[in-house]
Amino acid sequence: MIYDTRTTITWGEEESPYDPLVRTAGLSKVMVDEHARYMIVAGLQKAGVEVVPMSDAVQSLRSVKTDAEIAILKAINAFTLELVRSLQKCIQVGATQEAVVDAAQGLFARAGVGEGYWSIVLFGHQAAYPHGGESGRTLQDGELVLVDIGSILHGYGSDVTRTILPVGATVSDDLMGIWRTVHAAQSAGFERMNVNETCSDVDAASRAVVEQAGFGPFFTHRLGHGLGLEMHEPPYLNGANSHKLKAGEVATNEPGIYVTTEQAGLVGKKIGFGVRLEDPILVTETGGVPLTGRRALSPWDP
Repeated sequence: MIYDTRTTITWGEEESPYDPLVRTAGLSKVMVDEHARYMIVAGLQKAGVEVVPMSDAVQSLRSVKTDAEIAILKAINAFTLELVRSLQKCIQVGATQEAVVDAAQGLFARAGVGEGYWSIVLFGHQAAYPHGGESGRTLQDGELVLVDIGSILHGYGSDVTRTILPVGATVSDDLMGIWRTVHAAQSAGFERMNVNETCSDVDAASRAVVEQAGFGPFFTHRLGHGLGLEMHEPPYLNGANSHKLKAGEVATNEPGIYVTTEQAGLVGKKIGFGVRLEDPILVTETGGVPLTGRRALSPWDP
């Protein structure tokens, strides 16, 4: 049997709420995370409590997920991918960004996980800015669509990105080649997401593919970040992180190539573009496991 035990501490309007809290609870030292409000930290300190930041030990405990946490993350990320795949019905030449966003929000809401919904939907050259730019565009023939989307289930988040095309649409050979380069970069990172691999080595493996294709300067962010109770948490897959991956950790694998219209001439193009693919990966003793259930196969089969 589980008991829900709560203690209510009252205080007079003329006194600080922290003084009776310290007296009643006997607080002398409190650990807070980086999201704690300054007014709370300052109030505790004024009441004589020593406030210390969350330790690496606590972060380490949080980064390794339990079976229950993994089950939730699998459920919400697999659902999010299926939602992205279903959005292809809405993504047609002439469609607006707002229509795609509204459709996604409606699907999340009807599934009961709309409260934490967020999305980035970018058409064509807009995707050169990884996390958003201008809005209000309609989709033109031959343009790729970058959809980065997620929600929350029982406090745990999803974070899935696909760069897609409408069913039956065509794309230039060079843009298709760039999509394949990003897919190969994601594969290279995925293959290195093993126990005891360093985060920097995983990032380097993926980045090397993009560099060999001549787009190194246009892969402008780290390969990935941890995912759990927060959308961005350890472990971070970047070139400076020597942390060795552990079984049970989850991190996104999201390489990208982003070329603005101003930079397009450097790669033989006239207009900008952006391509990103993202799957949260569970590290296991036998290798990485996509929490989405599957990785993208093509722009038409995300």
